Amino acid sequence: MKLVQKIFLFIFLASAVIVEGAVAKPVPDAPGIAKIKKRGVLRVALPGFEIPPFIMTDGDKLVGLEVEYAREIAEQLGVRVEFNRTAQTFNGVVEVVARGEADMAFSKLSFTPARAQKVFYTRPYCILKKALMINRLRHAEVLSKREANTLSELLNHESVQIAVIGNSSYEGFMKQLFPKAQLVGKKQWLPDIWQAVSSRKSPVLAAARDDLEIGKLLRFFPEANLEIEAVFLKGQEDPIRGVVDPNNVHLKDFVDNFLGNKKVYSATGILDLYKDFFQKYESDFREKAQG
Repeated sequence: MKLVQKIFLFIFLASAVIVEGAVAKPVPDAPGIAKIKKRGVLRVALPGFEIPPFIMTDGDKLVGLEVEYAREIAEQLGVRVEFNRTAQTFNGVVEVVARGEADMAFSKLSFTPARAQKVFYTRPYCILKKALMINRLRHAEVLSKREANTLSELLNHESVQIAVIGNSSYEGFMKQLFPKAQLVGKKQWLPDIWQAVSSRKSPVLAAARDDLEIGKLLRFFPEANLEIEAVFLKGQEDPIRGVVDPNNVHLKDFVDNFLGNKKVYSATGILDLYKDFFQKYESDFREKAQG
């Protein structure tokens, strides 16, 4: 009996060794990831315009924080990156991904419920604050005509004009915060909106954007502080995220993991990170702002 038991024990152990030593069959990539690898290209949508320091050109080379992130993600996937720059608005960039013409997009994108119904948002990699530039002279003119002790009383009025980039998240933000105000949609931040809020001939009282863009303007135009007041909206953060093809949840998880290993920047952090670039860029920036 003991001999039989020993034989069975020997057979069991031998089988275990064979199973343990067997080569496991490779598990295939998830369909969305496999499709990108088979194509050999990660398609990333960027806007057709520059957003320093996120997307910009240095000579003939495309550079910037979001450009480098796109290249790193493609490298980790083992493919090359291809940029689609056909979109001319922020919403247009989202639409490129929603139509399946790109796998993902970077474009200094804010969160809006409308966009979230079309694409996946990634985790944020930059936390900005919603802000306003208010023309001091027109502010005084308003106070000479009516009482306005709070920002809401000042701006949430049918006679007030607030300049925003048309078809952007800030158009929606201002509608929510100041529904009675007239929103003046402009094509570009520079020079259109800057000139609208800084010109003495313009009826625009305020302009809305994040603290990074307003901070850049006031850094390059310190003299503007005499005419323009920067107001940062308390409790109104603006997390900046990428967007991903809604049919590719595994790519979203991959990008989220990538971004989770990166620093989450504030406006000050971005300005410090690219301070050398901004020093070189100052003359071009001032020229662009002046039209």
